[in-house]
Amino acid sequence: MEKEKLNKNTLQTYITESFYLINDKLKRQQSNSNAKPLRKPQKKLYKKTVYNLQQLEKVLCGNDSKYENLRKLLKMNERYRILIDFFIVADSLKIDRKRKKATNKNKDIRFMNESGDYFFALPIDKFIELRGGTRSSISKNINLFVLLGFIGKVNPYEIEPFSVYQQEIQRQNKIAKTTSAVRKKEIFFEGKKIDYNFTTLYFVSKITNKKLKEADEKAKKLFENNFTIRAFTCLYIVKYFGVEESKKVYFHDNLLEDTEYSNFLQGEIKKAILLLVEKQGYANKKQVYKLVKDKCVAKNFEIPENKFAPDYNIKREYGRPRTSPSNTFETEYKRVLAEFLQKNKNIRLSSTPTKEMQEVFELQDKQHILYDINYLKERKQ
Repeated sequence: MEKEKLNKNTLQTYITESFYLINDKLKRQQSNSNAKPLRKPQKKLYKKTVYNLQQLEKVLCGNDSKYENLRKLLKMNERYRILIDFFIVADSLKIDRKRKKATNKNKDIRFMNESGDYFFALPIDKFIELRGGTRSSISKNINLFVLLGFIGKVNPYEIEPFSVYQQEIQRQNKIAKTTSAVRKKEIFFEGKKIDYNFTTLYFVSKITNKKLKEADEKAKKLFENNFTIRAFTCLYIVKYFGVEESKKVYFHDNLLEDTEYSNFLQGEIKKAILLLVEKQGYANKKQVYKLVKDKCVAKNFEIPENKFAPDYNIKREYGRPRTSPSNTFETEYKRVLAEFLQKNKNIRLSSTPTKEMQEVFELQDKQHILYDINYLKERKQ
């Protein structure tokens, strides 16, 4: 069935249907369980949400070239629907209803940003329950919206521990936490250890014209660098947008930029993969490592492992802690793989080779391989 052309009427129809569908699920959750529901159904959308949806409509249904790249990105695979649904679910948290300003002493300003936008928890699995989708796709698209500036993320570790603990305790019956969706942190209060699970916190700000312009510029950069949602990872953001932008999306401690040496080693890894694939139709990680092992030592580039060493804070070209050749290889192999597969469409990745692959490539075990799809087809005939 051909997709209906997107215009103001079809967009508004989707928003209305999604609003009632999500709220219907919330009502049924409330009626079918003695426990309090995750979200309370709302009768209407609040002002900030309505405004943000109007801004999206301006982008999606416009005909000018002002937001051309952003429009193309949001329409691709209809990902704008995920963003709309996120706004609707977040809206049910009453994130801007009768809120007092952050300067009001009766409100805990630790749970809002400088603009007065309140933080809220929304586990990915619960969002999927309300609107559908796969965990991988939804998670990556939400991270994309964070990069674009439509959604904000807050690292719960950076908020005063006991305050977060109190807030989470108060709503622990409202939020069903799952092992895959939470992070764990140990905190101490009055000398006693407190173990508690933390979810990522979000906030939604007003989408201004300035934000739309910045988002369009980022969308343009994404397309210039072979964007696909599958390859949209922490490493991708670091490579093309830098560590600071990546820190807004991911809260890893080991976010690293590419350097002269890492670029050199990644180039050698690419050459090794292509050489092996051309020669035998496939390549595995062990074979690639064997070819580049001698180049995985960069003592002149590394920083000392011991942080108390006299020259620990001296900036080196490599900018990574000293480690073994195999660990250096693993780091750069992971960083280069997604981009390599994007640019070499005939080469595919298989984590569990089929029986047919094992026979064609004469594999001894089911280890992860990179293989030439054309080579495989020729040998099958």
